[in-house]
Amino acid sequence: MLTTGLSCPARFTGSLPLSELSLKTIRLQGTVVLRAMVGADGTIEQIQVISGHPILVQAAREAVRQWRYRPYFLNGMAIPVETEVTVKFVLNQ
Repeated sequence: MLTTGLSCPARFTGSLPLSELSLKTIRLQGTVVLRAMVGADGTIEQIQVISGHPILVQAAREAVRQWRYRPYFLNGMAIPVETEVTVKFVLNQ
């Protein structure tokens, strides 16, 4: 439930680090779940790992650290917000 006056999250830049070729080479796929603190300026300030394979966790952390979000606003003021991020690594056949 959103508090009145709180804007919704929206990532507006960022990509995943491992190329499809790298994933195929190591034959690894899976999901990584992270908890990220998005600063008032939209940058990622902290990342906490919730779950995922260690190799994929490292790749996901590197990617998410580069992501930028539109700042969250509460009653017209930009505020830091914690959010959960799910990163899926899938091998295409």
